[in-house]
Amino acid sequence: MSTLKSSSIDLKNISPMVKKTVKEWVKEVLAANRSEFRRDSVKSLYKRFNEALAKEYSDKGLEYVKEKFDELKPQVDFLASLFYCINDDLRNRQREMQLEVDLLTERLKRLLMALQVSSLAQAVDTTFAREAYPLSEEMADLLWSLNERTVRTWDEMLASELPAMVREYFLLQGNRAIPWGWDLIRQILVNSGEESKIAAICSKFESPEDGDDFLHGRDFNYGLLDVRDEEFETALESLLEEVRSLVNSGAVEAGWALCPKDPPNLFMSSIPLFEGNWIDKKALAVLNGIKLS
Repeated sequence: MSTLKSSSIDLKNISPMVKKTVKEWVKEVLAANRSEFRRDSVKSLYKRFNEALAKEYSDKGLEYVKEKFDELKPQVDFLASLFYCINDDLRNRQREMQLEVDLLTERLKRLLMALQVSSLAQAVDTTFAREAYPLSEEMADLLWSLNERTVRTWDEMLASELPAMVREYFLLQGNRAIPWGWDLIRQILVNSGEESKIAAICSKFESPEDGDDFLHGRDFNYGLLDVRDEEFETALESLLEEVRSLVNSGAVEAGWALCPKDPPNLFMSSIPLFEGNWIDKKALAVLNGIKLS
């Protein structure tokens, strides 16, 4: 990061000619994207300013022009230094922000992919656990087809995948998880009056009031000791908007699904659509009781 040397120069007292010359020079540097070539750029600024002085005081001779240049040069140097200081800060901030965006985008894509794979594995396990063997060729073909094109609605993502990602984000930031099982026993403890156990739970929160809010179900319902529901839901909504933006930009593919009221089995409760609005032909055939050839 650049630093600006201390100076007694007051911006109000800078010569109008210096201001005009430096302004034109800044436009040229930014347009040419040459701010890295400092020595050459400042030389061109001195040359430009010297030419402006020579034109302004052409009737007073070169010696006067040189004296005027030496007199106003500190102002020129100050504005050039100010420009580079601000420009460097902006460039560094831009690079940092772009790097953060790239890293977050890549991480989000990887997490979405991992969650999708995990969901597919769970769906397959659940399906085969409930399905009679041997599977017919049609049902096996259908299972494979549906798992290839599995999609989630926005509501399903908001209820399952995205909260898990937000919770993981807070944990990576150093926030603390509520121990497993506390959400199941908190109402029992409140009704039982076991003050020692209640106090032990409350002591893990930032204040007794926070612990009381958790025990009575008023807050801290997302599994974190130090993240209130409002903060969690704000982050969740923000992540949902990020996912939507990735879909809109084409980085993540959006899908559609048909949800029958009475699916013949578990894995047909959400049937993907593809090629715009076409229902998966295998799913449609099974739903309609059509024997596949």
